[in-house]
Amino acid sequence: MGKPRVCAWLDREKAAEAAAKGGA
Repeated sequence: MGKPRVCAWLDREKAAEAAAKGGA
C-alpha cells in the first residue's frame, strides 16, 4: 500500500476474478 498504480492493478485483478466468477 502506498502506490496508487499497485492499488489500481489489484483492483483490476479483483475485478477480473469477480467477473470470472460472475460477480459483475
